[in-house]
Amino acid sequence: MVKRVISDREKDMSECKKGQIIALYQGQKFCKERAEITSIGLRTVQRIIKCCEDVNKPTSSWKTCGRGTILKNCERRSLKILVKSNRQKSTLELTDSFNKRIKTISTRMMKQELIRMSYQ
Repeated sequence: MVKRVISDREKDMSECKKGQIIALYQGQKFCKERAEITSIGLRTVQRIIKCCEDVNKPTSSWKTCGRGTILKNCERRSLKILVKSNRQKSTLELTDSFNKRIKTISTRMMKQELIRMSYQ
């Protein structure tokens, strides 16, 4: 098992100094200014801020990134029901009937959803 080695500089860092660095960070000061005010090295200041951000970051932050889905689960279910009612309909006809009922989407989006649902 790998153990983290703590350097002498890290042992000497008081909680007061760390709190001061975090307060300057929250006060929108630049990293170089924080290092000059606290008379601590730039890399140490960056490391303390990184540790603070990692602790305060929610574990589900990966869900908030990227593009959101256009169709929600309930809309996909209704699309599935619509397709099952008549599988011989073209994509244009399906798009028209879907747009009348629920939400307006393009034919391209309809094709992508049908492919995702393994209908095309």
